[in-house]
Amino acid sequence: MLNAMVLGERIAIARKGANLSQTELAASLSVSPQAVSKWERGESLPDVITLSKIAQVLHVKVNIFIDELPEGRGQESEELGIRSEEWRMGSQRSNPSGAPHKPRLTFNSVFRQPADESDGGEGEQAQEPPLTGAQARKADSRRSLFRYGNWGEADFRGVTLPGEKFDFGNLKRVDFTGADLAGSSFKCANLYECTLDEANLTDCSFDMSNLRHASLRNAKLAGAKMFRSDMTDCDFSDASLLRADIKAADMKRCGLFGANLSGAYIRVSNFSKCGVENIVLDDVIFERSVFADITFSGITFKNTVFRMCNLKRVTFENCVMDKITYNFLKACKADLEDVKISEN
Repeated sequence: MLNAMVLGERIAIARKGANLSQTELAASLSVSPQAVSKWERGESLPDVITLSKIAQVLHVKVNIFIDELPEGRGQESEELGIRSEEWRMGSQRSNPSGAPHKPRLTFNSVFRQPADESDGGEGEQAQEPPLTGAQARKADSRRSLFRYGNWGEADFRGVTLPGEKFDFGNLKRVDFTGADLAGSSFKCANLYECTLDEANLTDCSFDMSNLRHASLRNAKLAGAKMFRSDMTDCDFSDASLLRADIKAADMKRCGLFGANLSGAYIRVSNFSKCGVENIVLDDVIFERSVFADITFSGITFKNTVFRMCNLKRVTFENCVMDKITYNFLKACKADLEDVKISEN
């Protein structure tokens, strides 16, 4: 039976191997730093669910914490990706006085790649071997510090975090204005009233996330994937949604004024009461989606497909469309009396 002291020591070793402080681990688990400190000192035990989350955050197997170690191995655990003795020796080398020393985690050390240094002044770039095993797990954990995190109302304006994972995180009212988040993942994330104006969200994925009342004015969402997410009352004014892939999204009352949806594939989504003036619709596919109480105003439709869509109380003002778009809308029983048909 594993006691609290042994479990606490293993949590501490795994945390240091992932280069996280107690505060950062606590934020990822939505607990207090004092709770993490008590675990590591053996004064209390995390429950089974929390222990599983700890393993996920630190990128180790949960059995590392609960299995008995073979006799003679002591505190060393290669599966954890770090040995406590090696960590202590490393601390002594960087701190000759012998005082306790923690490896410090800074924003730049985590999110910025170090500049390449020349070798011997001859202009050649040093080649580093690929990461394997524990090193790879540590590197991956550095890219996942925001997963499960509680970042409500944080100020991340202008930050550069491409490819970051915000999965399962609380990002309520976070300000990402002008941030570079290209390729990032938002799975089961809470982005309620989040500000993403002018943010680079190219190739980002939003899956089962809450974006109600979020602001994405002038955001770059080219190639973004938005699946099963609630985007009610979002503001996409002047946003670029080129080639966006949207499925099962609730987009009621969204503002799409001036947005560019060219090349987008949108299906099984709800666009009731959306503002859709002056949007760009070129080579767009709408499939099995709902459009209710909408006025399309000042729009030129080109190769826009409305396949098996439900149109209720939809009107067109000063709109021009090609014959392909016209016939698809006619099949959906849209009122096209005031539409001008283009010969192009």
